[in-house]
Amino acid sequence: SLRTQVFIFFVLLILLVQAVALIIIYQANSKQEQQQIDLRLESAISAFQNQYQQRSYYLQAFAETAAKDFGLKEVFDADPRSFLIALNNHRKRIDADLAFAVNRENKITGQLFRNSLDSKVKLGPEQNSPFSFPQWFDDEEAISQLYLLAGKVYQLSFAPLKSGQQVVGWIGYGYQINGSLAQNLADVTGLSVEFLLNEADGRWLNLAAASPHMADKSAHMLGQQIISGQPDPAIFHTSISLGEVNQQELSAAIYGSRSNLLEALRQNLWQLMIVEGLTILLALFVAYKLSGKVSKPVRKLVRQAQYIARGNYDSSVDITEKNELGQLAQEFNLMQQAVLVRE
Repeated sequence: SLRTQVFIFFVLLILLVQAVALIIIYQANSKQEQQQIDLRLESAISAFQNQYQQRSYYLQAFAETAAKDFGLKEVFDADPRSFLIALNNHRKRIDADLAFAVNRENKITGQLFRNSLDSKVKLGPEQNSPFSFPQWFDDEEAISQLYLLAGKVYQLSFAPLKSGQQVVGWIGYGYQINGSLAQNLADVTGLSVEFLLNEADGRWLNLAAASPHMADKSAHMLGQQIISGQPDPAIFHTSISLGEVNQQELSAAIYGSRSNLLEALRQNLWQLMIVEGLTILLALFVAYKLSGKVSKPVRKLVRQAQYIARGNYDSSVDITEKNELGQLAQEFNLMQQAVLVRE
């Protein structure tokens, strides 16, 4: 029937328009999701690097200040016990995890460290041993390096200890790459943070991990997958190379849940889908009514033609529309009267 044809035409037209609209909305939402992920990662990387570098700058500035202390210089080569006490007193001022001293013969004359915040400071295993990286001091300027001691990695900064213009040794202080640092960076970035060290066999050793506010400790095992190039698709992530320690690469993995970050966007997408669904239903209802309005006058004309074919001339078509169908009905009535007059 004409009504069915009109209705099907409108249904197909509506579905086509809505399908194009949904595709555009989905692509725009996907693009917006990726932009939000990129922006979130850029912000996290910037915050991470700023905090990490600030800690290194702070250590370097403190090492330079300690190296200018006259009392420390006075006991540097004279009294080992007094020197270690003075070295530890400076360490306490910034609560450093590692204190270091190397003389001009590249011998470690002072090494104090602690494994954790709760452990006591003790003499390092390399005390009175040759320093393994004398090339660090070639430029006779303050430096910052990564240092591996007793299975722990430290951010370490050295400053030259001078007598007049002559360098007589080096003083250094360091912080451990540990859970406290990871937690601080996780809270600053708002994402999970892991520190990983590449071992000789190609595996990655997890040094420390943390999530913002320690929300989910069970999630601290995704860094190795990220560094290895096999991340969980449910997360967004990035990694930062922090340098090498004993020819082993130190990296940081930063990641977060896609669902948590994109929850608002996806909720908006569902709301748009619901609105689109309601729009389609409303459009189908309007199309049904419109097709009926278009086909109703035609049906009246068909019935009237059937009456005339049976010889009935006493009725007329009552169509009040002002459009072409109304004109057709009017001409149909005039034709019926003309036929009746001729007969």
